[in-house]
Amino acid sequence: MNSNQIRPLFICGCMRTGTTILQRIICSSEDLGNMKGECLWITYQLNTFQTLSSQFQSKLGDYFRDEQEYENYTKKSIDEFILRDSIDNGTNRPVYKNPELTFHISTLAKWFTKSDIVVSIRDPRDTICSFIEVGEKHKKNNILSRLSKIGRDINSLCDHYFLYYNKFFKNFKYFQKRCLIIKYEDIVNKKKEAINYLSKGLSINLDFPFDDIEKSKIKNSLSYQKNLRESFSSAFWSDEYLEEINTKKIGVFTKKLSKEEIRLIEKKFVDFNKVFKYWEI
Repeated sequence: MNSNQIRPLFICGCMRTGTTILQRIICSSEDLGNMKGECLWITYQLNTFQTLSSQFQSKLGDYFRDEQEYENYTKKSIDEFILRDSIDNGTNRPVYKNPELTFHISTLAKWFTKSDIVVSIRDPRDTICSFIEVGEKHKKNNILSRLSKIGRDINSLCDHYFLYYNKFFKNFKYFQKRCLIIKYEDIVNKKKEAINYLSKGLSINLDFPFDDIEKSKIKNSLSYQKNLRESFSSAFWSDEYLEEINTKKIGVFTKKLSKEEIRLIEKKFVDFNKVFKYWEI
């Protein structure tokens, strides 16, 4: 196997928009690699590349001839990581998920032209409820995080959501064609349609019971098992990851947000809602 034979799949989307459930479904296909924890290694390489590229002369001028050589070097490093992982797992279609990969969606599309990119979207009102919940858990456990610092500042929480999709929406027409975009609500409300959409779009076989937890391979992931016990990550963990997929998290904002908070979110997301139509204008 060599890098040219590999077709990686990247799962992107803001945190709390259903990326783990989406990964669980996709990895249930025998056509794809195992379900693993957040792919921090690739994310960190891309973070470093982005940071150092913007300061190339002062930080890397002594080590690389030019920016293109540095870009080629970074891409080659990631190619080698993916190749090693693919060989170890006996697949040419490994799956990598991390919400923070969404920040680098342009680079992923450029460097990995054979790749599949799936982007998860969720009602921002419910997503922001989940942000608040995670922040409260961190605060209760004396963990300083972005969400624990933001608290219930709705404007800042809206900005946090938008931060993930900044590059995505700047070139939305391109990514609409390049990526598979799926709404969390469609996954849980339109199961058959969602399976057909993913099967066709990814050219994979998903002819299994939709809620087959064992086939999802999530219980085989060492990273997810550790996340159950690690205090920072456990705040993001949901028991529903190991349950039958359901609609419990749909519309939770009606009970957890005030009318004024809902109004403010809907005002901030006017343009977003024109595309994804979560509420009537």
